This record gives sequence, C-alpha cells and structure tokens, in this order.
Amino acid sequence: KDFTSGHVSARQIRPAIGEEAFRGYFKFAFVRSPFDRFISYCSFMSRENGAFAAQPKAFMKYVITQMNPVNHLLYKPQYEFIVDDENNIAMDFIGRNESMQDSYDQICMKLGLQSSRLETVNSSQHRPYMEYYDDETYSLVHNLYKKDIDMFDYR
Repeated sequence: KDFTSGHVSARQIRPAIGEEAFRGYFKFAFVRSPFDRFISYCSFMSRENGAFAAQPKAFMKYVITQMNPVNHLLYKPQYEFIVDDENNIAMDFIGRNESMQDSYDQICMKLGLQSSRLETVNSSQHRPYMEYYDDETYSLVHNLYKKDIDMFDYR
C-alpha cells in the first residue's frame, strides 16, 4: 500500500504493520478546527483560479453543495483518519493544530525526545477563518464536520 501522502488512517496502517506492532507503537495525530480547515481547503482548491479569494462564501457553498468532493483526502472528516473499525479513537495522543507547539512538546516528552521550536510551513494566506462565515456557511460546515466538532470538542 502507498503511504506517501502523509495522510494515512489508523484503519489503513493497522493491517499493514500488524496488530502487535500497532498496539506497541505510540500513535498520535493532529486535528484542526473544522471551520479553519475548511477555509484552508477552499483556499487551496481555488489557488489557480482565485474563486475563493474573489467570492469566499459563494465558493464555500459551491464546494459543499455542488462539488462535494467526499473522496478528496483533504475534505474528509478528520475522525476518519484516527478511529478503528468500531469508530473508537485509535490514537494514544491527539494534538491540536491551534496549540501545535504545546502538543509537539507533550509528544516529545512522552517519547523521551528533546523538543525544538516548530516552524510554520505550508500555510495558506487568508483572513482569520471566522470572518468568512455567515449563518448559512457556518451551518453547512457544521453539518459536514459534526463528528469532528463533537469528537474533538470544537466550538
């Protein structure tokens, strides 16, 4: 199986490495506010044509109601990557993008590694994510990522 994308689910990796190894490894993942993640997705998907930058709310609505790329890796709900076959969290630690340095420091401490300062990479250019939402777009994204919002306690 090809795991080069860096986005591999627990369900994919478990059979590839075997049950004993899976149980023995310290497993961690990072999650991100679904509202912020969706803005980045829209910005990324329209980077060549500028549709999101020109009309953000219209593009957001289009992505969810018309395009609906359910099989696109970056569109899928995050919980799908970290649960087992019974939809239980299969990770030992879940870090947050919003507090990445702190989460990284905790992982390093758990593994007995020296932490270092993280750099910002692969960031998209947009305003703070909540500035893009009205009641309709908020509702659409909330409904799309309800399991993420509930599972990771996002508000």
